[in-house]
Amino acid sequence: MTDTEDAQPSLTAAEVLRGLTGQRVSTALHAIESRAGLLALTRRHVALPAICENMAATAERDYVTALTTGAELPTTPRAQHLERSAPAWAHLVPTSPSTRADLAHAFAARHPARRQDVPLIRAALGVAEPEVSEALTQRHGIRPDDLWADRLPLRERVRWWSMRMTDALDRLSPFWAAFALTLTQTVGAGVLALPIALAGVGPFLGLLLIVVIGLANVLTVAAIAESVTRTGTVRWAGAFLGGVVRQHLGRHAAHLTQGAIAVFGAVVMIVYYLGLASTLEEVFGVPESVWIALLFLVTVGFVWRGRFSATIASALLVGAVNLLIIGLLAVLALASFDASRWARADTSPTGGGFDPTVLGLVFGVLLASYFGHTTVAAGARTMLERDPGGRSIIRGAAAAMLVVILVYAGWTLVVLGAVDADRLEAESGTALVPLAETAGPLVLVLGTVFVIGAMGMAAVHSSIGLHSLTVELLEGLGRRGGPEPLWRRLLAVAPLAAVFVLVEVLVLTGRASFTTVLSLLGALTIPLLTGVIPVLLIAATQRRGDYVPASTLGWVASPPVLVAVYLLFVAAVAAHGLVIWTGAFERGLAFLVVALVVVVTVAVFRSGAFRPLTTLEVRRDHDLGLDALQVTSHGRPVSTDLRTAGPAGGDSALEGAARLPERTAVAELPALEVDTEQLSVWAHEVDAWGSSTPLQVAVSVDGQPVPLAADGTGSVDLPADGDPTITIDLGGTR
Repeated sequence: MTDTEDAQPSLTAAEVLRGLTGQRVSTALHAIESRAGLLALTRRHVALPAICENMAATAERDYVTALTTGAELPTTPRAQHLERSAPAWAHLVPTSPSTRADLAHAFAARHPARRQDVPLIRAALGVAEPEVSEALTQRHGIRPDDLWADRLPLRERVRWWSMRMTDALDRLSPFWAAFALTLTQTVGAGVLALPIALAGVGPFLGLLLIVVIGLANVLTVAAIAESVTRTGTVRWAGAFLGGVVRQHLGRHAAHLTQGAIAVFGAVVMIVYYLGLASTLEEVFGVPESVWIALLFLVTVGFVWRGRFSATIASALLVGAVNLLIIGLLAVLALASFDASRWARADTSPTGGGFDPTVLGLVFGVLLASYFGHTTVAAGARTMLERDPGGRSIIRGAAAAMLVVILVYAGWTLVVLGAVDADRLEAESGTALVPLAETAGPLVLVLGTVFVIGAMGMAAVHSSIGLHSLTVELLEGLGRRGGPEPLWRRLLAVAPLAAVFVLVEVLVLTGRASFTTVLSLLGALTIPLLTGVIPVLLIAATQRRGDYVPASTLGWVASPPVLVAVYLLFVAAVAAHGLVIWTGAFERGLAFLVVALVVVVTVAVFRSGAFRPLTTLEVRRDHDLGLDALQVTSHGRPVSTDLRTAGPAGGDSALEGAARLPERTAVAELPALEVDTEQLSVWAHEVDAWGSSTPLQVAVSVDGQPVPLAADGTGSVDLPADGDPTITIDLGGTR
């Protein structure tokens, strides 16, 4: 031993104890911040559009990776996030009063807040308990109330006020959350093209088309809601629409869906560039090309920043403002309303003859205007936490689409009565400009707020989503890891720049038309996303779903109805290629889309996506250490006997689902009466952060093991003679 080592004082027992306590406090604080941060991240992604699915999934995956590897968290949660999620991390607080006291002291130092702002945090830390209060006094010389700040900076006070407002919106019941999200995310900028498109067919035929196409979308949005309710990965793994399609319809359908969403995102950027720029030019007199360039810079700024959120509250606030403005615009239009314009609109556009291009404009715009289906899938995980049966989500989404029909019908009839049909047909921008000519300049003032809120934010969303898809594609060209090279970041912005250049060319050459581009978008991509995919999904999940909703669509989703809806949407695209469009390029695109839909549909059928399936979910609650079984067959809950082996084992019944006794080693489902040819297994554990991780168990059917992949999933053919016995060995997994 050296002299230097001899000179070092030895640690006392108290110092060692304080060091160990400090380690426990640091560990607990990191765990608490980790869970709160992940919950805050997933909350920010609830209302993102489908094109941002990859961005959201990547961000959440990177966060979970940082948690599991002990790396630095991508973001540190604020005090508001910790207060909101306190019930979810309260179980991570140590039980020792001294450790709690030290944790509370460290917590308050790291996240300053006023006492009245953090009731949930105070309850989770237990600072009001006598033992913790005494430990605070002994170890830090303060009382519990002294932990918190008397005053906060203005910025922090605004954040607390904002949190209380958004929490009030987030506490909406699942029905009203689904209703409000679907309504506000469906009624958007497309409403400004409806009067222009329908001016060519008149108000009465236009009203009929609004109702017919709207009712078809009521069915398909409810089909999406029921499909995600039946999908286990939505509840436990945060799967978005793309993941649901991949699970139930296969990779070909998933690729087609992703491609349609990418095209939708690119074209909708063009639409919103044109709509926003034309309106702002009319208001401020600045050329469209300048506004397009400014919007491009704004979207690139959001993309370069790398973060964007769309919570339920923010979506509802923006959507509610948009709906209010539409209502106010309709009131202004009533001042110049003249019912005689309806009669002139019925005869003026085509001189009494049939013009198929007008019909193409109508169908395209109407189909695009009803697109809001992906919102249901994006917000399903949050809503299913409060309504596991999904009844409220299905009914809320369907009710919202019915209200959309009323909004579109009322708005279109009022505008067609306030503006001459020939003036609407001559407009290359939105309906705001011709409406302002008859209803006054206040229309443009309100319209400016609307286009910035509806079109501007949608353009940002689409830019971020298109950028994330490009990033994912570029990652396949090189190994991921470490800082992203500057050249790759610049290259990922190239699609956004290409859209910008295209829009500028259209404007400068005088070929830009907001309504025409929107109709092209609606005719080629929307039938797939709002018609074909929802029909295929509901047909598959009704036979192969993991869960059974509390209420279903019933006869409305029967095979004859689904076939009719499927053919309606496919025929809408085919009609554009056969009759409506005359250009070779446009007709070729229509035929290509029809061919892709037919090929993918055949591939889905051949993959067995519609063959009935029995599903077995083995789920472990990490926090409680308890296991649960969920069994469905042919989309219906299975009732069977359940035998368990363990300290509290015995015989019981399983009615669709059952929680196993504590420390169950083996569970057996004897003589399972099912009428399917295949069994699918998913074994997973819901961890402390609410994420699903694979659970290693041994599952066998009549003694034959079911091979499970690394992700905990597997499938096996069931014996032809029926009534198999399924055994789940859980003994060595704790």
